[in-house]
Order: sequence, then structure tokens, then C-alpha cells
Amino acid sequence: MLMQKLSNVAVEAVFMTALLVLPIVLSTSDELIPADKAQLNSWFDRNIGPLASREGTLNPALVEAEKNVTVVQVRADGTGDFKTITDAIKSVPHNNKHRVIISIGPGNYTEKKIDMYTHFITLYGDPKNMPVLVFDGTAKQFGTLESGTLTVESDYFSAVNLKFVCV
Repeated sequence: MLMQKLSNVAVEAVFMTALLVLPIVLSTSDELIPADKAQLNSWFDRNIGPLASREGTLNPALVEAEKNVTVVQVRADGTGDFKTITDAIKSVPHNNKHRVIISIGPGNYTEKKIDMYTHFITLYGDPKNMPVLVFDGTAKQFGTLESGTLTVESDYFSAVNLKFVCV
């Protein structure tokens, strides 16, 4: 019991240290992201720009990853390449060096983790019918670190047009 408590304290200490020393990213633009979705693309073009115009400012590994993109389809009804997000993620080789966009169809998905060796993953849902990632566990059942709807440990991860729900 004492070892478990010491282990939990060690994990919390490492987590807090990481939060304190991680670099802070600041924007050079004072323009807020618009609330009106119709204005979002023009805001993005003004403030972010296409990859080609930003290559010199990005990590070279990211630039290379974005040059060779793979898209896989996840559909809960079985009409995609995979029925679950987890299966799609497992199909990506460890230490992957190319962007993999996992296009997720509507529905509820119970998924858990993207490990630290599966890089350059984008989970992309349909903006008109966003998929829902659900987890019905609690910290009491699974512990604090394993109770999130989705745990991401990988580099260069992004999620777009998804609903994350804890029931």
C-alpha cells in the first residue's frame, strides 16, 4: 500500500514538473478566432496560412510528415476500412513518420489511448454529424491517469470535429 502511494506521488510529481517546464506557444496575432463558422476559413488563411508558406518555421519532421498523408475510414457500421478507432490506430506502425488522418463516421465510439509511439495521427470527424467518443468509467474505477475519455501520448496529434463525452 505504501509503495502504491509513493508510486502515485512520483507520477504526480513528474506530471507537475512537465507542466511547469513545457514551452509556451504565443501567437503573433491579436485577432481572435471567429465565433461565426462561416468566417473560420478566411481567419485560418490570414493567421495560419498554407503549409508551403510556413515550412521554414516548422519542425522538419512535421513538414516531411505532411507531404505523405494517408487517410483511413472508420465507420461503426462496418462500411469503412475499420469499425473502431482503436483498430485504425493499431494499423499505424510504431514510430510512423507520415500523417495519418483517421476519418471517423457518425456514431458513438468507446476508445481509450494513442500510445507514445504512434505519431502524426489526426482524428477527423464529419463537421455536419460529429462522432462522439464516450467513456463511462470514473477515476475511482480506473485511477486518475486512466479515467480520461481519450489519452494521447503521441507527438503531433490533432483532433477535429469530435465530441468527447464522459458519462
